[in-house]
Amino acid sequence: MIKKILNYASDGWTILTRQPFIISSYPKAGSTLCRMMVYNYFRIKNNQPPSVTHQDLNKDMAALGAGNCHKQPYNFLVKSHRPFRHYRQDKVIRLIRNPYDILCSAYEYYNRSTSLDYQNINIFINSSRGISFYDQHLNIFAANKQKKEGLAITYEQLQQDKKQVLIEILSYLGEQPIDTDIVEKVLIVTSRENMTAKEKKSGATQLKDFSKKKDYGKYREELSAKNSKAINLLSAKYQQLLQ
Repeated sequence: MIKKILNYASDGWTILTRQPFIISSYPKAGSTLCRMMVYNYFRIKNNQPPSVTHQDLNKDMAALGAGNCHKQPYNFLVKSHRPFRHYRQDKVIRLIRNPYDILCSAYEYYNRSTSLDYQNINIFINSSRGISFYDQHLNIFAANKQKKEGLAITYEQLQQDKKQVLIEILSYLGEQPIDTDIVEKVLIVTSRENMTAKEKKSGATQLKDFSKKKDYGKYREELSAKNSKAINLLSAKYQQLLQ
């Protein structure tokens, strides 16, 4: 606990004094893929071999709370699942995903990859990490998009056109000119096929499980009427963002 507090204090001071770019999202919105693409772009640009390991990614491209933000280049990219409501909005990249899928995905993630153990989907949704936390992200995403502040990216955009999303992020970070040959190489390195092959080879299928078939339909029957209604209301709000 003391180490965790010290890490956050160190990272908080670094962010306050250096004011890097922040990639902020509710968990399972695509931030890891976006970071992986940006990370490999600069690895290839600097004549380093590409890497899709999370150990390399988290060492060289900081996540808030890891305690290594001070080791990053000035004005670079820091990951956080906090909303960063009061930070400079012109230095924030926000990612969002439709509420039903992202809540189901987060529920599975927390039970699979952390010490938390939510007994069912409703307990998770009603927890501090559930629907209320997602709603915070959705509201500030919508506000930023309306005011045209920062860079707002939906999960659907990322799935439909990774190349365009990567170019938008690189441009937002100030990378000029953007080397399109490197971009094409990054798309190959971070393709689902390559990530799945690397994962199977390493045997670490429980870490990110890129090869897992996603089936969230099974949770609809488990949702309480209250939670189902709340998700439907958020889904309507989310659909407005896509128009």
